[in-house]
Amino acid sequence: MRTLAVVLWAAVALAGTLPLRAQTPTQTAAVSPEKEKAIRQLLDVVGTAKLMDQMMDQMLTSFHGSFPDVPPEVWTKLRARMKTENMITLIIPVYDKYYTTEDINGLLAFYQTPLGQKVIATLPQVSRESMAIGQAWGQKQAQSVIRELERQEKASKQHSKPKVTPLP
Repeated sequence: MRTLAVVLWAAVALAGTLPLRAQTPTQTAAVSPEKEKAIRQLLDVVGTAKLMDQMMDQMLTSFHGSFPDVPPEVWTKLRARMKTENMITLIIPVYDKYYTTEDINGLLAFYQTPLGQKVIATLPQVSRESMAIGQAWGQKQAQSVIRELERQEKASKQHSKPKVTPLP
């Protein structure tokens, strides 16, 4: 039962990191220079590089805490190699896959409006709060399942005990 509890807790913890995991596009067809420029501009306007830097720093801080025996210089070297510009170059094909040049230009126009700027300013906090709510909800569900399984295991053990018949 303890193993199951650990597995469930690990699953809930891992679920919180899913937004940080990105799928690599299977095909990275060449993006037109015009569209790539528009995508880069969009990513700049919405602050993607800053957000990526924050996420990478948080991830490495978490790893550092989880693996205290790893020398600090490993984390320093790893962070130095994790260049935001390289990651942006890798995600451009994802934007190319899902958005037309017109879509990108429309998003650029939106994000340059007061409402678009508000979305940019508030979305990180909205995302953090939403993730915290999701994690708490997931933990509550995991606790409920663990309690239910523990009750079932206890009931199963009580029913499987041999009945002792008193001697005459």
